[in-house]
Amino acid sequence: MTSGMRNATLSFASNLNFKYIYYNNDAVLQFLIDNYGENSDEFHTFNNIIPFAYKIDFWRLALLYKIGGYYSDVDSVLLKKELNSLIENNATMILPVGYATEFVWFGFDFAFIGSVPQHPLLRIAMDMIIYNVKNKFIPQVPQRLNEIWFFKYFTITGPVLMGKAFNRFMNEPDEAPHNIVKGRSLGIQFLGFCEVNGRKYFTTIPHQRNIRECRGETVIQFAYDEYWEERWKTSKPYWRNVIEGKIFNS
Repeated sequence: MTSGMRNATLSFASNLNFKYIYYNNDAVLQFLIDNYGENSDEFHTFNNIIPFAYKIDFWRLALLYKIGGYYSDVDSVLLKKELNSLIENNATMILPVGYATEFVWFGFDFAFIGSVPQHPLLRIAMDMIIYNVKNKFIPQVPQRLNEIWFFKYFTITGPVLMGKAFNRFMNEPDEAPHNIVKGRSLGIQFLGFCEVNGRKYFTTIPHQRNIRECRGETVIQFAYDEYWEERWKTSKPYWRNVIEGKIFNS
């Protein structure tokens, strides 16, 4: 773990009202074995998808589905002193909105996500990923998102898939605009997502039109300042696997 990652984890670990657990690769596998079984679809899915980012997309859902709580990517920085102050009363899930432009918004960027155990939205998303891996299936980007080239990397496990899962949870078509009002009535608390001066943040007020506008209070920084410099020195980005066709094990 780099010094930047260590400092990022301390921003969460310092919250006295929560127990912070860091899972290394061995612990991730052991959790799946202990909670789902070595012959389970969940274990098979994790082992048979290649990009590590995709593995962790699935694992965070499997983790929260079993034990609940809050998941954060190891590179994220909590900007509030107390995580409790971020959480609304009676929220059953916390879900950040995804990338937005002036004309389109779709999906949820779950680098940070919170949930009660066995939330049905988590199960829907998990089953969609299991299907994709079993069938070596690469879903299409929703038609209105074709202008945003990098969305094609988020359809197998990531924000685009979570957007479709959310719509299924809402009993709406996969590519329909997200019904945030209805989601709130079902106990989902939404965070905003914005980018300013090269830094990406989750905020207290979701905004569905412009990624350059932060609304409300910035509460989590998505990737600490030195992250990308450190990342390029240590490993290739996950989308290289996708470009090279290395997505599923044979």
